[in-house]
Amino acid sequence: LRVAKPSKSCMKYAVSWSVQVCAESLLIWRQTMVKVSFASGIYGEFGLNGGLPWGAPLKGDMEQFKKFTEDCILVMGHKTFESLPTKLRGLRHAVITTDLFVTTKDGKRADLWIRPEVTPQEAINSIQSHAPSKDLCIIGGAKLIEDFIPYADEILHTSVYQGIDPFEARLPFDKEIDLIKIFLFTGFNKYTAPIAHGQERCYGFHTRIYTKEQS
Repeated sequence: LRVAKPSKSCMKYAVSWSVQVCAESLLIWRQTMVKVSFASGIYGEFGLNGGLPWGAPLKGDMEQFKKFTEDCILVMGHKTFESLPTKLRGLRHAVITTDLFVTTKDGKRADLWIRPEVTPQEAINSIQSHAPSKDLCIIGGAKLIEDFIPYADEILHTSVYQGIDPFEARLPFDKEIDLIKIFLFTGFNKYTAPIAHGQERCYGFHTRIYTKEQS
């Protein structure tokens, strides 16, 4: 019985294929994170007429949001998705809604749809089954923020403490110290000093990242 010796080109292809498979496997099994990102007034002010109580987004807040959500799948309710001028810089958008035809203001449709009757954990599992190597970031509305905080690994929060207008939604805290207590109660026992702070228009703000301590 004679066994043919594999050619150098075949060996090179086999090694290349093995490396590719290993790399993809490591990527799939990377520990992904669940994040939450939102801005609010210090008394829980959150939304106004489909927008923000302080009008246009604050530049300093948006710069931190961009870094925090890099390469994430953005998860939101249908009102938040409808309020977007367009889909954000090529990121995938998952919307928790019964309306499969919900669009951004310029007519873009979501990449994934999740039924609103599922639990937060079921929603997380469903989205991760479509993109197992991607982090998730929940960005609104207020009810989703509240529901997903206990499942999050990191939270980016911008607190706006000057110049707040009327609001139509409220998060469940009365002042920022209460928000910190909520995070601590749900396991977020580490948080940064403000990573961004400043004054834009008539609004003062600062931004913190809260990280859940790993057990």
